[in-house]
Amino acid sequence: MPSQPTPAPADAPSPVSSRPRPTGTSSGQFVAERRRAERTPIELDVSLHTETRYFAGFTENLSPHGAFIATHLVQKVDTLVRLILHLDECAIGAVGEVRWTRDASESGNQPPGMGIRFVAVEPGGDEVLRRLLDEHGDVD
Repeated sequence: MPSQPTPAPADAPSPVSSRPRPTGTSSGQFVAERRRAERTPIELDVSLHTETRYFAGFTENLSPHGAFIATHLVQKVDTLVRLILHLDECAIGAVGEVRWTRDASESGNQPPGMGIRFVAVEPGGDEVLRRLLDEHGDVD
């Protein structure tokens, strides 16, 4: 049975990489060129919160390094969010940074949301993510 990571306490430090940040974009242009791994289409429920809001969404795609989260409460680029990815067997807590956003499409076939780069994943969570991605065909 896989380990069952639990979310970090709300007062846990949020480690953020000291690497230079790529410039965010509201349109998502050239985002794929900056990714370190291909994203795999996987839909998971996600709970998110910032310093001032709690909200929900779902993943449209996922990699070991980030995800696109479809939600109507899109945050600004560079905002840090705490998130919990809800899998069938466990939940994985992480801290992510909004790198780009997508507005609701005029045709209505693409929901609004945001591209998130994981800056910290709870202990054991990265292994659970890799197993999930491996099961869905991503072998990063």
